[in-house]
Amino acid sequence: MAEVGQAEAAFLLALYKHEQAERVQARLEKATGDEAAKLRQNAVDAWTAAVSQWRSYREQYRSAQAGLPGRANHVETLSARAEKLARPEN
Repeated sequence: MAEVGQAEAAFLLALYKHEQAERVQARLEKATGDEAAKLRQNAVDAWTAAVSQWRSYREQYRSAQAGLPGRANHVETLSARAEKLARPEN
């Protein structure tokens, strides 16, 4: 049972980091001028943190998510978005 709980906690932490990054990204997309320049690095940092959490989840709990239909695909979709937006040129 402990592994299932740890896997779910890791998934929720990755979702939390992803949501934080989405919020910074939304602010960045509305920002202009100096504010946009400041938020750009914040967004990259937030996305990098999300990427790290998704990688950790995938590496440690791949077997735990196998029993949850659609979870692996959802994680891959969110991971791909995070990886794309973690690159400074985006």
